[in-house]
Amino acid sequence: MNPLDPRLHPYRDDIAAEHLQGQVPSAKFVRGVANQVVVPHAALTEGPRPTARAVSQLLLGEPFTVYESQAGWSWGQCGLDGYVGYVRSDALSTRLSDPTHRVSAVQTLVFAEAHFKSPVVEELSALSRVRVVDMGPRYAELDSGGFVDAAHLIALDETLADFVQTALRYVETPYRWGGRSGFGIDCSGLVQCALAFAGVPALRDTDMQAASLGTEVSGDLRRGDLVYWPGHVAMLLDEKTVVHSASTPLKVCVEPLDVVQLRSRSVVCRRRVE
Repeated sequence: MNPLDPRLHPYRDDIAAEHLQGQVPSAKFVRGVANQVVVPHAALTEGPRPTARAVSQLLLGEPFTVYESQAGWSWGQCGLDGYVGYVRSDALSTRLSDPTHRVSAVQTLVFAEAHFKSPVVEELSALSRVRVVDMGPRYAELDSGGFVDAAHLIALDETLADFVQTALRYVETPYRWGGRSGFGIDCSGLVQCALAFAGVPALRDTDMQAASLGTEVSGDLRRGDLVYWPGHVAMLLDEKTVVHSASTPLKVCVEPLDVVQLRSRSVVCRRRVE
């Protein structure tokens, strides 16, 4: 991977991050402005237009550094995995909150009042970051004024060590190119999110993960190992079965490793995270 991969380093011919001055050619170097995602989820795209292809996805409460805002779009870098792209400016705010919890359910609802019959004001994905102002026995009150099932939250620093079990919770979630949410997720997004709950940082794309995650496996495979093909990754449940987000069934599913191998090309590598 190029050490100055533009997916991970904010630079273009016309503008670049101030800290890259002297490392990349650009017409202008600017200091970034700290922002935070204020919508449940937002596409990070390769261009400043609604029809541009998604490259990733931002979730509520995540940090995002903006280097340019123009015509309703902001160009910058996600503070969690370093991915660079464009996002609609109205999905961000410079008013920063200090999240205390993250959503642990694949999806959860935000209610107007502390009761399941009250109106739903938002739908949140796993890994969304929220600030709890009052943790009740059944509902947690958010600084936004809404209420979430307290059982669907974990403290920001709490981890779920069994990342295979976490990945299984996403089964039947729709496949979405560039997605990393409970409303739609791609193969590398599933790995990234499952590992995030375990406290293991992972880069966004399959080639990045294949080059950096854990250690390469040359012998027998076991539960939790990751198999990478060109543009695809699957996580082993055992030596013969995987869970992955697949574009053929268009969902997160459990399949035999041999079946996935037949649909894919030659294996790039096999990685083990411990």
